[in-house]
Amino acid sequence: MTSEPQRQPTLSCSACKDRKRKCDRGLPKCILCARRGLVCEYPTQTPSANIAPPTSEFPPVFYLDNLVFQRSLVPKPSLIYSIPLSVISVIGDASNWSSIATQYFMTVHTWMPIVSKKRFFENAPTPSATSGSLRSDYALLILCMELSMWIPGEQNPTTPAYLAAKTFYLDLEIQGIVSIQVLQALILIALYETGHAIFPSAAVSVEACVRYGQALGINWEAKYPEKKPFAWVDREEQNRVWWAVFMLECVSRVGYPRNPPLVESPSPDVHLPSDTSAWNKGIMPPKNLTILQPRSNQDLGPFATMAEATRLLSRVLEHVSAKDVDERLHNEEALIFDRALRALESVVEFEGDYNRLSIMNQTTLCSM
Repeated sequence: MTSEPQRQPTLSCSACKDRKRKCDRGLPKCILCARRGLVCEYPTQTPSANIAPPTSEFPPVFYLDNLVFQRSLVPKPSLIYSIPLSVISVIGDASNWSSIATQYFMTVHTWMPIVSKKRFFENAPTPSATSGSLRSDYALLILCMELSMWIPGEQNPTTPAYLAAKTFYLDLEIQGIVSIQVLQALILIALYETGHAIFPSAAVSVEACVRYGQALGINWEAKYPEKKPFAWVDREEQNRVWWAVFMLECVSRVGYPRNPPLVESPSPDVHLPSDTSAWNKGIMPPKNLTILQPRSNQDLGPFATMAEATRLLSRVLEHVSAKDVDERLHNEEALIFDRALRALESVVEFEGDYNRLSIMNQTTLCSM
């Protein structure tokens, strides 16, 4: 049996490169290494060099004529299972996925509960699973879970994990992959960038969250909403994700005003986020409150009060940016907002004491 002939190297050997000499790329050794008795090693090309760039299968008619798309049977791209090595090097194998998610639900999820704990562990492969691959959108979400838990020190926040997350998100965007998991990952990227003052990337990511949520049809005023999921757990997840997008966009307008805003304030019939602990277990509460429904302090969980605080912040920003208004009515509206914010502040204070909360984003939003 004859051995496969060696291919001519395309790059100089390490010894010639270090000495800045011309290499004849000979085999098994180049002339310089053979004369001097040096170890002749040629660099191996990375597999990524031969990987074709991602292509999109997303139907252009979705944006060119959405009404036609809604009436047609044109499918969106199916989810893929190809994960780059740069992502695998951060998230590891199934046992590490589970560890990252568990830590995430114990930390970040307590103040930004937008990922269904029940659905995540049902759909992401576990170490004990005998089969099943990790979907690319779940891989991105796990990577962003890990990113969101990064504790800053003296390091630059543009870490390898951050760069891998941005690159992988762009790959999925180019391929036309649309799922709520990708949007959840993008929200975590935007939170990371905002928290570490990575601008203008943070502003671009927030606006991308808005457009992505609209493409999914989960925004409150969607003209052509996607088919609503049958299970309450999934409907609640969609509602929470759009509330998070609203929060990000609203807070971004505090220092960089936009008129009109990218996300309109919710109407009175919009549902507030329900009790998070019940949602984590998949237990539907006896009542799902809308914005104007009367309720007690115990009815509003931390995420719901943060939603209320953001809604009031949005109204205040609209009030401040208003022009050519009746001064008397404008001042009366200001007093109404002041009373509403003070009332909410007392609710938040009660909630913090009652639930022994260490993180109170609601208080920060009220103070804005």
